[in-house]
Parts: sequence; structure tokens; C-alpha cells
Amino acid sequence: MDPAGFALESFDVMGGWRDRYRGVDETVPSEKGLSKNGQPFAFHYALPVDSTGVLPDGRRFDGIRDLKQLLLTNERQIALNMAKQLTIYATGAPVRFSDRAKIEHTVDTTQASHYGCAISCTRLCKAISSVTSERRASSPCRSVAPCTPKT
Repeated sequence: MDPAGFALESFDVMGGWRDRYRGVDETVPSEKGLSKNGQPFAFHYALPVDSTGVLPDGRRFDGIRDLKQLLLTNERQIALNMAKQLTIYATGAPVRFSDRAKIEHTVDTTQASHYGCAISCTRLCKAISSVTSERRASSPCRSVAPCTPKT
């Protein structure tokens, strides 16, 4: 299961906070509401939202605020994960074992700023450009002929 998903259960599909699910129950009077564009609608309340969960390491949380506090106990791990995901997004390829040292070094240089996102992104972009340059240099296509798509 997805622990973060449980913590986010208190938000509806539009990002609004909810304490209870909506349901269908014709035996009770409906509630009146207004949509984002001002259109009136009717709905019924259902069960209360359960936003509790357990992390893989066994730590329990009750809602998004508790999960945030648990995740903040290891800022470096959050920063490393963000850096890896940005690297995957930027290169379109999974992080290789040989990339890990550069990514970890880049993240460690931002520790003094509490892993500030702007500083991390700037330094990560520089690291990614060197990673992709090395990948191009070691590509098998480099040694034979330029890679050109077949038409």
C-alpha cells in the first residue's frame, strides 16, 4: 500500500479538505453545496475519512501533518530522492550506479542551506549535464559512427 496516499486521503479530487467522504443515501436529506464555478449541487455525507497509516519502517501517522513530521526527521533522504527523480526526469533514463556518487555529492553540498530547492536544482543541473556528457562519450554509437535514426 501507499502510506503517502493514506495521508493525502483528507483531500478531495480538487485539493479541498474533507473530513468525510461523499456518498449516496436517499434515506437522509441531502446537503447543499456550491461547485468551484458557483453551480449549486446536492450531496450526502458518508463515512469519516481515515488518513492514518504506517510507514515501511513501522512508524505510524495520523494525517498529512504527522507524515510530514516523520519525513522531516531525515531531510537528506528526501533531498536525495528529489535529486534522483529530477535526474530521471532530466535524462529520461534511470539513475545508474555510477551516477549515485555525483548525485549524493551534489545533495551534500546543499546541506548548509537545509537542502534548499533552488540551490539544489542549480547544482543538480550542473551534475546532470556532466552525467549526460559522460554517457554520450561512453556510448557505443560514439566509437563507430554518429547515431542517426533509420527512415
